[in-house]
Amino acid sequence: MKTKKGRGRNYVAVTAAALFVAGAGTVQAQSTTAVSAPQTAHLIEWDLPPDVVDNDVSPGALVVDTRGEDHNRLWFATRLADANQHVYRFDLPESLNRGDAHWTSWDLNGARALATGGILKIKPSHDRRWIFVHLTNLPAVGTDSPDIQQIDTRCDATTKSWTPSPCQRILWNFADPDVPSGFVSDLATDDSNHVFSTGANNAAMFPGGYVQMLDPAQATAPYPTVKRWGTADGPLAGAGECVSVTPPGSPCNAGIDVHPTKQNLVYFTEQLDAVGPQGTVLGPFITELNTAVNADPNNPYKVTNLRRWSLAALRPAQPRTLKIDRSGKVWVTMDSGHLVRLDPGASTMTTHLVPGAVANDLWGIAPDDDAIGYTAAGTNKVAMLLPRFNPVPVAFVPGFAAATQFRVRPVPEPVTPESGTAPGVPKIANAMTTPQADGTYVEALVATGMPACGPATSSPSFVPLGITPNNAKAQGTFFYTVSIEGSSSSAAKRVGFARLPIKAKIKHPRDDDDADDGFDTTKCPAFHNAEPNDFDADGVPDAYDTPSSRDNMTMGDAAPLAAGQSVAYPLTASATSLALIASATADSATAQIAVEIYNSLGALVATSTAIPGGAVATLLKPVAGNYTARVRNLGVTSFNHTPTLVVREAPVP
Repeated sequence: MKTKKGRGRNYVAVTAAALFVAGAGTVQAQSTTAVSAPQTAHLIEWDLPPDVVDNDVSPGALVVDTRGEDHNRLWFATRLADANQHVYRFDLPESLNRGDAHWTSWDLNGARALATGGILKIKPSHDRRWIFVHLTNLPAVGTDSPDIQQIDTRCDATTKSWTPSPCQRILWNFADPDVPSGFVSDLATDDSNHVFSTGANNAAMFPGGYVQMLDPAQATAPYPTVKRWGTADGPLAGAGECVSVTPPGSPCNAGIDVHPTKQNLVYFTEQLDAVGPQGTVLGPFITELNTAVNADPNNPYKVTNLRRWSLAALRPAQPRTLKIDRSGKVWVTMDSGHLVRLDPGASTMTTHLVPGAVANDLWGIAPDDDAIGYTAAGTNKVAMLLPRFNPVPVAFVPGFAAATQFRVRPVPEPVTPESGTAPGVPKIANAMTTPQADGTYVEALVATGMPACGPATSSPSFVPLGITPNNAKAQGTFFYTVSIEGSSSSAAKRVGFARLPIKAKIKHPRDDDDADDGFDTTKCPAFHNAEPNDFDADGVPDAYDTPSSRDNMTMGDAAPLAAGQSVAYPLTASATSLALIASATADSATAQIAVEIYNSLGALVATSTAIPGGAVATLLKPVAGNYTARVRNLGVTSFNHTPTLVVREAPVP
């Protein structure tokens, strides 16, 4: 319910020390109180058989489309293998406990892959035809290396081939593979299927690393190239590097992501200090590259295409994974145990310290509106933050990264797809909720997971790595990958689903009428969670939750409303919307409050009925379009009001 601030140019600078003290969730001691009542998280875990030839295990990278287009489909890749790693497409039943999952795998060219460290990243193209993999490779003597591999996912284990070509992958070979630097960055794709990555392996041409854009459409070009930003004439400051200070030597991936709506803006991490207009600026940084800005050939330093926000307040900690949420806010994990949020438009930053700090060995981050998922490999946690913000202004430092074309050699070769099924094992794990000044942390201890309601057996899960939100379910639900099972010496090929308990308010809960994932209170009572006034524990109160519809809700913060004043909130109906509901409650039972709904022409289409200390207006079968809900104070004294907006949709078929 907060108005977004526009992007300006006059920002207030703040010193590193000021951010260190004033930012929410700093490394200073905080008031931490874990909720004492016993809590549980519900897990479902699937074990896939290792490839009989390659023994591929230990899945790490995991992704599902953040816009919800993939529904119950996700993608992951194995990190360790005797010969080849694989990339997997994992399709789940609509109700997770009512059927097996189906998987399809494609083998990667890993004959020269590094078996140690096991760091790689994956990303599907927006149209889902391709899956891209960024992995470390050792080049053979006198050759270049397939740094990025591209798989055609239309060709699967059923079709086996597409006439007239066999199933194939494309190796994108570079003369400067990533191995000399020992780093592998994340991948990002835009809606035009461009693939972005960072690298730090060519000190002569790119002394501070580079940001790279690969256009897969060039696979058939006579002289294909990629575009790289960060030449000696416009250097970066450690792009593509990921050096963990704490825990020392822990493997990690340098972060990069594309803005969801302003796709000319690419955000990435830099590990080093930079030289700015006033001299050396302390890093590390969260950096924005505007790919639409081109240099003036007569004066390349006349323009800037970089904005850097310093993370020096957290030194010596270093940034790792970077993801952008749907509102354009940038989230980064730090090896110190911090989650950092940057608002590029307002140029503000907040930091949030995960309980356990550095011991967590934070690996993945998964923003889902106001629930920020993360994995802690060192403490075996799949968790989320419900943040509270105390934004601190942080001045960005402008910069320039020159662009150049760099030769690449695409090599098509056959690939062998395989497929199979995997049964899920429902589990119940211990969970804890920890309120802090910077937010509420809800953490599932996946190593405590025990099979629920049945004879199934499954070993404990350790070292969760990849994480991604499940947009087909309620907020607070995430997919994750497991690297170790049973003991510290047994590698796993396991994918999990976690439903975390919600003990704090969520502003944008998603209705989930299948909150027991195919079970019910009679079949498996232990697998059912309920919260006060929320029987299915999906964050949507029972007053607005109907079992025959999807009730999408926005819950606002309490805000003052002066006598005789009103405030407006937007609502949008789709062609399938069943109703629009706007309500407001006051902090006084005698408050005179009214709620009205207006259509896009300004005509009143619904007005409120009174409830004690509040009012609610309902518009049935609205025409698709934009509406306005207006809350009015009809009395002579002010009060605080809390708005709730619901768009009731038909259930997903």
